[in-house]
Amino acid sequence: MKKPLIYGLAGLAVIILIVVIVSLSPNEPIDPQNPNTSSTEDVSTNQTPTANPPAANLPGSTNQTPKPAPQPTSPAPASQSIAITSPELDSRFDIGKINLIKWSREPGITAGLYLADTTTGTTIGWVTPTITSHQTSYSWDTKDVAVSRASGIKKSVRPGRYYFMMKFDGPITEARSNTFYVLYPEQDTSFTHNLVIQNFRFSPSSIAVRIGEKVSIQNKDQNTYVLIAKNTGETITLAPGETKTILTGSLSEGSYGYYSEQYSVTSLNIDIYK
Repeated sequence: MKKPLIYGLAGLAVIILIVVIVSLSPNEPIDPQNPNTSSTEDVSTNQTPTANPPAANLPGSTNQTPKPAPQPTSPAPASQSIAITSPELDSRFDIGKINLIKWSREPGITAGLYLADTTTGTTIGWVTPTITSHQTSYSWDTKDVAVSRASGIKKSVRPGRYYFMMKFDGPITEARSNTFYVLYPEQDTSFTHNLVIQNFRFSPSSIAVRIGEKVSIQNKDQNTYVLIAKNTGETITLAPGETKTILTGSLSEGSYGYYSEQYSVTSLNIDIYK
C-alpha cells in the first residue's frame, strides 16, 4: 500500500510542476510562416512605412507639400557696347561753329558728356550735363563748357587737342571718343598762338598747331627759364618778361614740346598737323 501511495504523490507533483511552468512561459511569438498568427503586441503602430506616399500627398491633394517659390533673378547688366563715332580721329572742330557729336545707339539711360585734354587727361568741362535715354547725337557750338555737371557757370574752350567722354547714370562703362582738334576758323599759316609761363606753368599747357603757324611764349615770372625741346634737345632761354616765338614751318606732323629740367611742372605739348 505504501509504494502505490508514494508513486501517486510523485505523479501529482510532476503534474503540478508542469502546470506552473506552462503558466509562467512568455506569449507564443508570431510564426513568420503563418500570417494569421495572433500576438498580443499592437503591431499597427510599428509598421514599416510603405514606399508610396499617402494619398494626401498625391497630385491634386489639398494637403500637398508646397513647392518652394521661384527665386527672383538679378537683372541683366546694360550693354557696354556704346561707342562715340564722331568726331573722327584728328578731325577739326572750329570754335563758334555747330559741330555734331554722335554715338552708336540710344543708351537707354541718361548720361552726361564732358571734354578732356588729350595730353594731360584732365577734364576741361561739361559739354552737356544731360543726354536723354533716347539720344544718339548732340550738337555743340564749340564755344564753352560748364565747369561742373551741376553748375551753370561756363568757361571758354581754347584751341587744343581733346577728346569727349560720355558718363552714364547706370551700369555702362564710360565711352571715349577719338582725339580731335579745336581751332579758330581763321587759323592759318599767319596765325600766332600766344602762350605765357606764369607760376612755373604754361597756359595753356597743350595746343594744336597747323604747320606754318607760330607759337609765341612770354615769361611772366621773375625767374629765368631754360626750355629744352623734347625732340631735338635744342634750348630756348626766357628771362623775366621776355617773349620768344617758335616757327613750325619746317616741322612735320607729330607731337612736340618743351620742358624745364629745373622745374618739373613747366612743360608744354605741341601737336603739329597739316
